[in-house]
Amino acid sequence: MPQAMSHPEQTPEGRRRPVSSTRALAEPPTTSMPEATRWRICREVVVHRIDDEAVVYDPGAHEVLYLDADAFEVFKQVDGTRDDAAIFLKLAQKHGERTDEVASRFAPVLAAMRRHGWIGRILGADEVS
Repeated sequence: MPQAMSHPEQTPEGRRRPVSSTRALAEPPTTSMPEATRWRICREVVVHRIDDEAVVYDPGAHEVLYLDADAFEVFKQVDGTRDDAAIFLKLAQKHGERTDEVASRFAPVLAAMRRHGWIGRILGADEVS
C-alpha cells in the first residue's frame, strides 16, 4: 500500500476506505524514533470533521487523508508539545485504558502518519524533519 495515507484503498463500490488503526497494524514496521521526539503536523491542511472521523486536505499537494475515529484522535494530539508517550498517556486517560494497551493500538497510526509525511519531529525551534 505505497500511498496508504493519501490514497487509501477503495471498496468494491469504488469508495475510499478511511485510514484506520487496524489497517495501520498491517503496515511494515519502521525504525523507532527516540521516545522524547515531539511531533507536529508538517503540512498546511484543512480539516473537515464528519462525526468522530475526519477528512484532512493538503491544498498544496492536492492530497487527502481519510481518518477513522481512532486515527483522528491521534491526529488531534499531534500539536508539537507531545512525544509518543505523552500522546499515549492522554489517549489512555481519555479511554480509561492502560497506557501500554493504547500504545500498541495507536503506535502504528503515528508510524504511518510519519512514514507518509503528514507529521514530523521537532528538531529545534521551528525545524521539522
